[in-house]
Amino acid sequence: MKAMIFFASVMFAMSVTAAEPVTAVVGAEFWMNPRHGETMIKLESLGKVVRAYLDAEGEARLRISHPATESGELWAGEMQGWLVSLGVASDRIERRADYAHDDAVEVLLESVTTDPLNVKGK
Repeated sequence: MKAMIFFASVMFAMSVTAAEPVTAVVGAEFWMNPRHGETMIKLESLGKVVRAYLDAEGEARLRISHPATESGELWAGEMQGWLVSLGVASDRIERRADYAHDDAVEVLLESVTTDPLNVKGK
């Protein structure tokens, strides 16, 4: 009986699909134009990331992946400033130079399990 319950739970876990990552990619062409608050709000994918972060109630972080260039550093710094102005806590933002991103900045929502064993809930 225990083996059947274990098998059923494993099969159920395998059938659950992972949620799509919540991410926004902002290309180099965006950074070439003047920006202001309204411009940032119009970025629908960025709005989704910020809303998902705020809905996570402190259980998430944002990672900004950017080109490993001086321009990439500037773009990431500006993106971090805009995210803070939209309500993201600055200590919840990580900036990372990424050679895979040569002409864009990616903002990714990362889940953080602060209590992986659910010790506080027991």
